[in-house]
Amino acid sequence: MKVKYQLVYSVIAVALMSGCSTIGGDQVSIGSDDEINQKITLQQDPLTKSQDLQTASYWAKCDGKFDGVGYRYRTSVYSNAHQQTQLYIRLKSSQGSYGINKAFDETGSSYPVMVYSPESKSDSVVYEYFALDFSSEQLKAATKDPLTLQLVGDKNKCKIVVEKPVSRVFSLNLDALLKQVSSLEMNN
Repeated sequence: MKVKYQLVYSVIAVALMSGCSTIGGDQVSIGSDDEINQKITLQQDPLTKSQDLQTASYWAKCDGKFDGVGYRYRTSVYSNAHQQTQLYIRLKSSQGSYGINKAFDETGSSYPVMVYSPESKSDSVVYEYFALDFSSEQLKAATKDPLTLQLVGDKNKCKIVVEKPVSRVFSLNLDALLKQVSSLEMNN
C-alpha cells in the first residue's frame, strides 16, 4: 500500500510541472494502474486558483450500437478543500442527436447532467458534450465495481461502462490531493 501512495504523490508532483491537458484522442485500452496513473494531470486554474485533477479520455461503446463515448474524470479542488467531481462525456453518434438529460446507475442512483454543447456535426456524425456530477460516495462506489451508467435522452439512450481501474486510480490521486490541500490549509 505504501508503494501506491508514493506513486500517487509522484504523479501529483509530475502533473504539477506538466501543464495543461486536453481531451485529445480517447484511450481504447484501459491498461494497468500505472498506465492510467501516468496519464492523470493536475493543473491550477488561473482564474479560480483551483487544482484541477483529470484522467485521460477513455472510450466506451454504447450497448449494441455503433455509437460510443469518450469519458474522463475531472475534479476541481479549491483552497478551502471544497471540491466538484464530474465525469465529462463526449458522445459520438451516427444516429443523430441523443439529447441526453438524465443519467443513473444500476442501483438507481441519479447523476445530475450538465450539457455543455447539445450537438455539433461533422459529416454524418453528431457529437454531444455533457458532464455528470459525482458525489464522493458515488466515486467511491465506482472504485469497487465497474460503473454501468444509463444515459437517457429525448431521442435515444446509451448504456456505458466506466471501468473500475480508471475510477480507482483517479480516486487514489484525488484522496492524495485532498490531503495535500488540507495540510496546506492547516499550515496557513
